[in-house]
Amino acid sequence: MDTIDREKLGKFLASANKEQRNAFLVVVGPNGSGRTAFARYVCALYAELNSNKKFVRAEHDPKQNVSTKQVLLDLLSRLVGATRRLGPTFSEGPAKTLTEELKSEFGGSFEIEKQNALESFSQVLNRANGAFCCILENIPTREMLTATHTIFERSNSLVVCTVTDQQREEVASAFLKVHSDTVMELRLCPLPAASVFQLASHRWEKWGATMPLPFERSDLEANFESPQRTVGRVLSLLSGIFEIKLVNNSEGDPWPVAELKLTGDQIKQSIKVIEKLENK
Repeated sequence: MDTIDREKLGKFLASANKEQRNAFLVVVGPNGSGRTAFARYVCALYAELNSNKKFVRAEHDPKQNVSTKQVLLDLLSRLVGATRRLGPTFSEGPAKTLTEELKSEFGGSFEIEKQNALESFSQVLNRANGAFCCILENIPTREMLTATHTIFERSNSLVVCTVTDQQREEVASAFLKVHSDTVMELRLCPLPAASVFQLASHRWEKWGATMPLPFERSDLEANFESPQRTVGRVLSLLSGIFEIKLVNNSEGDPWPVAELKLTGDQIKQSIKVIEKLENK
């Protein structure tokens, strides 16, 4: 899906999991590059490392004008609520009162030096037999990124924060320098043509298709060789190409079938139609 060193990513997650500590990642990429999809992919890798545990994931996309305190309380509330799926132990006791403890401890402002609630939160996660993943998207402020790290650094969990290239410089630059030994930065790049085929294959399987892909690898790669596109853009074009094929065959046999494979020229023409419609 990208040019990221997957072996390095795998080792980072495995090391954090083995040592029972937090794995904190910052995913950087322009809008449409597939930051959210990649963050969920990282969570799936983490879940595989913890296949003997129940998987719990919480996501939040804060708005620019929402306070750090409110965003993190919302995220923690979702995570604590999700722990109740782990069994009756976490429907009472620390998990039941944790959100109120956090609100009380932080008071009117988000003071991250307050430790009691943070310790309570970490204890709840560390005692639970679960694989905990949090995705916080489009981090708008340095305070929010730092506070998120402070809250989760004592817990056995995975946190993935996403930022645009601009946010990376304005919000995350200093943070990444300070925490370069413990925080991993992942930068999404435009896909080379070979990776487009891998992405298409993955999506085809995810859509539940049992037949082979409805185009040849060489035809697909030739049409995505130049210009290179981001993950999000490739997915959008693939969806559009399939939709055009479905519309053109609305009265024929159900698609996909072997006779209806897309040729290289058909892929090229479909991309032109999609881009023309988008530019109107």
